[in-house]
Amino acid sequence: MTISASIFQLSLRGDTLARWTSFNPVLADREIVLERDTGQFKVGDGVTAYLSLPYGGIVGPTGPQGVSLNVLGSVPTVGDLPSTGNDPNDAYIVEADGDLYVWSGTAWTNVGQIVGPTGPTGPTGPTGSDSTVAGPTGPTGAASTVAGPTGPTGATGGASTVAGPTGPTGPTGSDSTVAGPTGPTGATGGASTVAGPTGPTGATGGASTVAGPTGPTGATGGASTVAGPTGPTGATGGASTVAGPTGPTGATGGASTVTGPTGPTGATGGASTVAGPTGPTGPTGPAPDTATYVTLTGTQTLTNKTYDDAVFTGSIQEEVFALTGTTPSLDPSNGTVQTHTLSGATTYTDALADGEAITLIINDGTAYTITWPTTTWVNNAGAAPTLATDAPMVIALWKVSTTLYGALVGDGS
Repeated sequence: MTISASIFQLSLRGDTLARWTSFNPVLADREIVLERDTGQFKVGDGVTAYLSLPYGGIVGPTGPQGVSLNVLGSVPTVGDLPSTGNDPNDAYIVEADGDLYVWSGTAWTNVGQIVGPTGPTGPTGPTGSDSTVAGPTGPTGAASTVAGPTGPTGATGGASTVAGPTGPTGPTGSDSTVAGPTGPTGATGGASTVAGPTGPTGATGGASTVAGPTGPTGATGGASTVAGPTGPTGATGGASTVAGPTGPTGATGGASTVTGPTGPTGATGGASTVAGPTGPTGPTGPAPDTATYVTLTGTQTLTNKTYDDAVFTGSIQEEVFALTGTTPSLDPSNGTVQTHTLSGATTYTDALADGEAITLIINDGTAYTITWPTTTWVNNAGAAPTLATDAPMVIALWKVSTTLYGALVGDGS
């Protein structure tokens, strides 16, 4: 009898979990498919969609996370278990009964003993003769947290000539808030002949607006005996004062419409008793442009004019401007007197130029807060003023160079 053997290769349908999830097919009865990226497989029943089929094989689903215990040590009795500062699963062994107690989050739970009972003590072996060979030293036990009793003080011996070992340095205490007494001032030493090191140069401050004192005038030198260089030759003088000969008179032409140049003024003769003819009246010039020139009458608005040593007679009326919103700009071009009734927490923006100033009147009946631009307050102890809730508050602001200064003028208090 001849037995022949054949080799068969079994292949399963396979794909990634994402693609099986996307297709979610109904597998044929007993059809086996494989998830190539997870290594798990499912067996179809001809009815159930893929996602509802259980996984096959011996790998079960992942169980819940186990609970770990944090054994912190032991206490003598149940009454010594701490009542505060515990975390769930903290545990202590109670020495009185050998049981383990676990903190549940609200109370200690006895989960029973985890240490078996102590066995009986074995018999003592025979005592041998004193050995001259020291046995091995046992391991050092853990440091005890309970101080043993203090032994009695021995008798005081004579002064020892051998210094005992220095004990360990205790921990440094926190900084004391009580100043100790000041020691006496030592005697002043003689003047040192050695110059100490020069300290670092401080940062250069901003440009000062206050002039320093004028230094003394130096001595005047003696008169010089050496002549200075000769200056350059001056320009040629003006026209000659001698008149040239007069040319002949030309024929009289028709009346010209172009005015000729005015001749030189002749010598003044004696007073004439005959009145000469009256000359024609010249044309009236155009009216001045009030957008360019200032007139002596009427009302005009002047913009970007510079006045040197101006004197104003009578009152000067400043423009009053009402600020709005919670982020207004402090801009003098809107008016040098500005008012603001706060509607919420406000942040002012500095728009003043060098030499400009405004007077700001703030009404705040509900005590909103204000954030000021970088300001140097010249009064009010150098601090920004506190808002008054029952009266207007008047503040003066002005700028010198790039520094904004402020002063509390009044707040009705």
